[in-house]
Amino acid sequence: MVMEKFYIKQLEETEDNEIGIKLKNLKIISEKTNYLIPKTIVLTTDFYKFLINYNKISNPLSFKWKKLKIPVVIKNKILGEVKKTFGNKPLVIRSSTSCEDLLHSSFSGIFSSFLNIKDKKNLFRAIRSCYASFFSKRAITYARHRNIKLKKETISIGIQKVIRVKTSGIAFTANPVFGNKNKLILEYTRGLNTRIIAGYKSPKYIEVSKETLGNNDNSLIFQLLKMGSLLEKILNRPQDIEWGIKNNKLFIFQSRPITTLKNKTKKLGITTSHLKQIGYGKPAVIGQCTGNLLILKNKNDYRRIKKGDILLAKNGINIDYLLPVISKINGIISTGGILSHTATIIREFQKPCLVEPFYLEKEKYKNRNIILDAINGKIFIYNNL
Repeated sequence: MVMEKFYIKQLEETEDNEIGIKLKNLKIISEKTNYLIPKTIVLTTDFYKFLINYNKISNPLSFKWKKLKIPVVIKNKILGEVKKTFGNKPLVIRSSTSCEDLLHSSFSGIFSSFLNIKDKKNLFRAIRSCYASFFSKRAITYARHRNIKLKKETISIGIQKVIRVKTSGIAFTANPVFGNKNKLILEYTRGLNTRIIAGYKSPKYIEVSKETLGNNDNSLIFQLLKMGSLLEKILNRPQDIEWGIKNNKLFIFQSRPITTLKNKTKKLGITTSHLKQIGYGKPAVIGQCTGNLLILKNKNDYRRIKKGDILLAKNGINIDYLLPVISKINGIISTGGILSHTATIIREFQKPCLVEPFYLEKEKYKNRNIILDAINGKIFIYNNL
C-alpha cells in the first residue's frame, strides 16, 4: 500500500528536506556538538505530501484538518515506533516547517506544539492540530505579511519525550532590541518556560557581555555563554535558543536565527520634559509613538482597535487577535519579557513596545492620547491632543 519507512523516521536517519528547519537545526546541533536534544521521531514532509493526496486535498488553506484521515496501517506504525522509542512516557508533539526559523521570518509562536500527550487518541489529535496550525488564520496572516505562500511550503512533525526540567528559558546571543552582538541575554523561570515564551509571565532576566567567556567556571551563565557562542558558529549567525536544565545537564529544544538586529528607530521629535509621566517599562522594540490608549482586558477588546491606537494588554498579547490588526496600531504595552514569541513578532513589525510595564491609575488614562517612549522606557499623557 504505502512505504511507511519513508514517512516515520528517527531524526538522525532523516534527510534535510524531510524535516523542516526547526528539526534540521536540532539535528545539526546533535551531530556537531555534545549538547543534548530530546530524542525525536519524525513524521516527514513526505508523509505530509502523502496525506494531501490520500485525503484528496485540493486547497489545504480551507481543508478541515481535524477531519484528516490517516490510514490504520500507518497509525499502527507510528504507535509502534512511539512505544519502542518512548515506552509510555508523556510526549511533546511539535511542528517543523520549511518556512519558519529563517533570517527574515521566524513564525515565532505561530505554529502549534503540544505538551504532555499521554494516549493514542490525544497523540493523533495533536498531530492533526499541528497540520491545522500550518494553515491557521494567524499563520495565513503572518505569511501574507512576509510574502510567503504556505501552499508551496511543507511541514514535518517531531514526536519527543517530555524533559522534566528544573529551570528553562530563552537565550539570545545578541541584544535584539539595540542590536548589540556582544551581549548574551537570558530570560528564564523554574520548571517549563511555556508561559514566558508566550509572553504571559515575567521572567528572570540576565544580560552579560560575551567577554565573560574568559571567566571559566561551571555556573549556568557560563555554560549558556559557551553554548550560545558555539551555536552561533555552527549555525552561522546570532541565535534565539530555547533551553532547559535537568540534573545539571543542558538540553536544547530549539535554535533559530534572531530576525531583528537592525531596527529602524521611530522618533517623534517631541520634548517630554514638561509632560506628565504615567508609567514606565522595559523597551522590547525601540521607538516612539503617540496614540489613543486602548486597554485590552479580553478577546472582545481586540474588535475595538482603531487606527493609531496604542494597546495596553493587562494579561499579555493574544497573537491570534493581534496579527489581523497589527498594521493599524501605533504601539504596544504588555506583560512578559523582551525575548518572548510575542515580542519577537512585534519587533518584526517594528511597532514600539514596552514590556513588564508599571503604570499608575491605568483606568484613569484609558482612551486618552499618550506618548509611548520605547527608547527611554516611559509613558506620558500627551496634553497637546
